[in-house]
Amino acid sequence: MPFAIGGVQFTPLPSSAPTLAPGTNLQVVYQIWAPAADPRENLGKKLDVEYAFGRPAAPGSATKVKDEISREQFDAAGSLVTGKKLRLEQQSSGSYILNVTVNNPETRRGGFATMNFKVLDAPSPPEPWDVLEPGIAQDAEKGILDQQRGLSYWALGQFDEARAWFRRALQLDHSNDVARSRLVDAYFSKKDYAAVVSLFSDAGVTETTDSETLLRIATSMEKRGNAPEAISILEKALLSRPEEGPFYLALAQYYTEIGNPRKAADLTQKGKSLLIEEPAKP
Repeated sequence: MPFAIGGVQFTPLPSSAPTLAPGTNLQVVYQIWAPAADPRENLGKKLDVEYAFGRPAAPGSATKVKDEISREQFDAAGSLVTGKKLRLEQQSSGSYILNVTVNNPETRRGGFATMNFKVLDAPSPPEPWDVLEPGIAQDAEKGILDQQRGLSYWALGQFDEARAWFRRALQLDHSNDVARSRLVDAYFSKKDYAAVVSLFSDAGVTETTDSETLLRIATSMEKRGNAPEAISILEKALLSRPEEGPFYLALAQYYTEIGNPRKAADLTQKGKSLLIEEPAKP
């Protein structure tokens, strides 16, 4: 992924060696680390740098470029980001190795790094480019990408993997009813009522949670011996969807369990009346 350091943004190269055309420039950016120190201690001091590049199969073909770097560029944390544009004027086609050596003339200590690249007599490949789409980052932050991965696993029948991704999605956004309904469905089908109750305790429900999911959560509450909470869930849901006949029938069962048969009878009658099919319109 792209990253930024020292005010410079980097897009890492792919694992394959970059390919350039003769006469173009090889632009190298790298970072040097040193022990943290007061930047004032580096005033007027330099580092010696040598860039050497050539073809391993052609001894004596190396090109060397010497340079100096001011140590005043180090920040207080001991980091320095720099680079060099190397002209590929006389280089023929082939595979090359670039060696960058940095030495401190005071301590005579240094370090080096290498990279591979190719020069080919062919049109230059297109420049790398980044897709900067804020929506992708927003989807990641809200768990949409995790939800999509969960749906993919679900479609493949890999339900254990799907549950893990749905749970991640719901943790990031408690209003994600798609992830919630799939998780409740998965746990309920396995009669894992404790998992359904735990999920409700962690993420709750929303006004748009589908009726089947609400019924399964309420049933799980009742199975775990908490009929009052099951009643509370469905009665709150009825405020926004008063025509849900199955809610009334489920409530009737719960009120019977807590010892209120009169209330249960009224709810049963109400539920059955809503479940009667309306006459077909001519």
